[in-house]
Amino acid sequence: MTDKEIQLNETENARQYLLMGVIRSRSEVRRNIEIRLDERLEQGMLNEAVRLHDECGVSWETLEFFGLEYRYMALHLQGKISFDEMRDTLLNKIRQFAKRQDIFFRKMERSGEKIYWCREGADTKYAYVVHAELNAILNANGRDLRGSRVYVS
Repeated sequence: MTDKEIQLNETENARQYLLMGVIRSRSEVRRNIEIRLDERLEQGMLNEAVRLHDECGVSWETLEFFGLEYRYMALHLQGKISFDEMRDTLLNKIRQFAKRQDIFFRKMERSGEKIYWCREGADTKYAYVVHAELNAILNANGRDLRGSRVYVS
């Protein structure tokens, strides 16, 4: 990717944006999702839901609308499902969501959006740095950047 000219996408009102993604194998994505979910559970994700309900007065019904994790944590904390059922269902649902995201980005690409895909590893740092630098430039003054260059070391 470093040898290629970066092409910005453009919206109907001439706003420019850059789409970048990191390519990982499906098995790696699935493994990372499981590791991250287990880490979050170990770090007290359930305690946060308990605190919101007990100390802040957030109803179980409202918690279910906060998102996928909160929905299943609320069900578990009400005794409707076991911890293992909550964890396994969340794992499955998060993996399904990740697959839908992948399909969405592939569809964008097929419809003509330019997405710069980087492999995990050395290219990943480059992708994040370029993305951060370009977003800073685009958001600083909104000027047209055609023909501009971004240099990253």
